[in-house]
Amino acid sequence: MTLNKYYDCLIRLDDARVPSKRVGYKEDNGILVAKVPIGAREFEKQIREHFKKNKGSNWPYSGRLLMVIGISMSEKDFVSTDVDNVTKTLLDAFKGILYEDDSEIVSLFVNKVVGDSGHLIALKVLGKEDKAWVVPHMLEVVSEQ
Repeated sequence: MTLNKYYDCLIRLDDARVPSKRVGYKEDNGILVAKVPIGAREFEKQIREHFKKNKGSNWPYSGRLLMVIGISMSEKDFVSTDVDNVTKTLLDAFKGILYEDDSEIVSLFVNKVVGDSGHLIALKVLGKEDKAWVVPHMLEVVSEQ
């Protein structure tokens, strides 16, 4: 796979099931207790350990960032998995490694598909220009109708 010239970074995660970071809650003696799935923590740990050793030369990126994520999963997981919970796992795993903080991500596009092609993460540093990269174009299309 060659790097798309538009993005500053492209990562492919093969053979990795990205666990959902859907936090469960239960009440314990009047206290609401949050439970993060164990698989999510282990996944984040493995990502951090691997990419600390295999860090890109410009990492961590900082500034205004555009991130595109492609998540590949089984048909069963596709039906039952909320894309936002899997995305949260990936964002948290790469925090401090690929980018300083996920608060720097100003545009985020996520797509989930049925398949086993691995997961793709693309990142682009947008620079200091304070403009939205997609929304104005979407509004132009809507206003033309």
